[in-house]
Amino acid sequence: GCYHEELAFFLHDRGAEVSVVLPNRMSAYLRTLEVKTLTDATCADGICRFSLERSVELWQAPQGIYRTLRRLTRERGSIVEERTAVKNELHALRHSHAPLAGTLKRTEARIAFLNNQERQVLQELHALVKSDAEVRQVVMLLCSICGVGELTALTVLGETSGFSLMRSRKQLASFAGFDVVEKQSGTSVRGKTRISKRGNRHL
Repeated sequence: GCYHEELAFFLHDRGAEVSVVLPNRMSAYLRTLEVKTLTDATCADGICRFSLERSVELWQAPQGIYRTLRRLTRERGSIVEERTAVKNELHALRHSHAPLAGTLKRTEARIAFLNNQERQVLQELHALVKSDAEVRQVVMLLCSICGVGELTALTVLGETSGFSLMRSRKQLASFAGFDVVEKQSGTSVRGKTRISKRGNRHL
């Protein structure tokens, strides 16, 4: 989510060393402690023990342009999702018995409004890429990969902060939820191999 960002930036800007750990990872660790009572105090104690026992990577504040890329690509994604829902609503209205002309008109106006908003976001994205030669070069390299378009490239750059958060291909695959999950035990348990889909949903 985004609710950690204010605190992370606040501490980082004041020279503190910050680590950001996924909640499910922390929850799994707390279960190993066999703590039966969960309070703020016991959770704080567990977090402290986790940070002392495990090696945690230091959080790096994303550069300004990548933070802006992430916000704009996420905004566009939200607009597209909303427009799809409104289009489905319009389709249902048109095929219903005796639809109201005013309702159809207002629904069509909402779609036009969302189309206009998407155009504005795309214009801001293009202007942002145009303003930074380094980002423009990386986008060109990513777009040279078969199947990767400009929006995909910008989304990946925004979500990974220009790949500065990634240490390896394996970590990138896991971050995107494309890591392979296999369940096997002896000769009786042979689960179907699949991708985890437990990564960044925007990727």
